[in-house]
This record gives sequence, structure tokens and C-alpha cells, in this order.
Amino acid sequence: MWREADRFYREALVIENKLSPNGVEITKTLNNLGLSAWRRGNLDRAEEYYRQTLTIQQKLVPGSLDVAMSLNNLRSGRLGAW
Repeated sequence: MWREADRFYREALVIENKLSPNGVEITKTLNNLGLSAWRRGNLDRAEEYYRQTLTIQQKLVPGSLDVAMSLNNLRSGRLGAW
């Protein structure tokens, strides 16, 4: 299930990058890719996606709830809370 979801998220990311490179919309897809990677046991890859998400959010919507949620995702992964 997560492998198929991952494939669809990657396809969405390609389209989003064409339409709005580094737009805030991309962060939702990156976050979902992080979740998919985590569910498949690839914690390093999940962290990469969450960091990409956070970097874009900090530029476009600093101090937002989205930034706080991304920081929480990173923290949870570090503590093994996923």
C-alpha cells in the first residue's frame, strides 16, 4: 500500500515542481512522502523529506502552524515515536 502511495506522491511532486517550484503546496506532498518512507521503515529518507518540507515552510510561511508540525515530525522521528 505505501509503495503505491509513494509512487503517486512522486508523480504529484513532479507536476507540482513544474507548476510552482518550491511552492507551499509542495510541502504537503513532501510531508506525505516522509510519512510513506517512515511507514516502510526508511527513517533516514523520511527525515530527508521532513527537512525539505521544513526548509520550504520556513522560507514561505515562517512561524506558521505548518512549521511547528514539521518540527514535531522531525522530533517524533528522532525519539522513535512514530
